[in-house]
Amino acid sequence: MKDKFVPKEKSITIFINTYKKKAKQPDFTGKIILDGETLLIAMWKAKEGNDIKGKVTVGFEKGVSTGEQFDIVLTVNERKTEDKHPDRVGTVILKGKEYSVGVYKQISKSGLKYLSGKMRENVSEPDDNGNDGETTPPNSDFDF
Repeated sequence: MKDKFVPKEKSITIFINTYKKKAKQPDFTGKIILDGETLLIAMWKAKEGNDIKGKVTVGFEKGVSTGEQFDIVLTVNERKTEDKHPDRVGTVILKGKEYSVGVYKQISKSGLKYLSGKMRENVSEPDDNGNDGETTPPNSDFDF
């Protein structure tokens, strides 16, 4: 069922891992599409709190990682005041760029629960002298 879904560029989709049999296996799996490449996600529920933490893996061949892994943490969006605000937010650094992530709780037509959302690159804002300054704050007002 998951394979029929075709995600868009800079999108993120996370499903409950219905194949989990052992404690070491991820609670959630998913995909990020970045620069036309599919990056795989494996995430676990935090031992304390409501966070979900995991790894984004670049490069897979026959089920074995052939590339780098990057940390990702999604927390409950404490600033959510409207339906258009994401349910969970976080940041991830992929391919040398930092992205803010916002995902929403979804339910498919068949009743499958999942998280779906977008990533936005955090862009440096130049200071008064034209030098690179601070990046846009992570998770700042996602209005998709």
